[in-house]
Amino acid sequence: MKRTVTLEFIVSYFDLLETGKMITVAETETESLTSYLHDMDRLFQQGVIVKNDLLAAQVKLADAKQRLIASRNYREIAAARLDTMLTLPLTVEIEAEMCARRCPNCRRCPWHGGWPKRSVRR
Repeated sequence: MKRTVTLEFIVSYFDLLETGKMITVAETETESLTSYLHDMDRLFQQGVIVKNDLLAAQVKLADAKQRLIASRNYREIAAARLDTMLTLPLTVEIEAEMCARRCPNCRRCPWHGGWPKRSVRR
């Protein structure tokens, strides 16, 4: 039971990390497509492209905005799951971050180098 709870916590923590990355990607995509739509609008105003090309750019931007909203919602769900596991109020903001360096005394930590390697007997 204890291992199951530990595994669920680790999975939830990594889900929270992943949703943070998803939000970053979605924000970048939305910014990029906003700029693209602005360029397409100028080209349409000048008569270089047809209305159908402009509409396609608008649809791409709308899809990107929906993905951004979904990513933010997934993050809220992942944070609420961790709040529940830690018996914290849902109003508590949880920030997850991946450690980029190895702990000096940590050789077996899954966050700092992976699980221990098992020797195989022959």
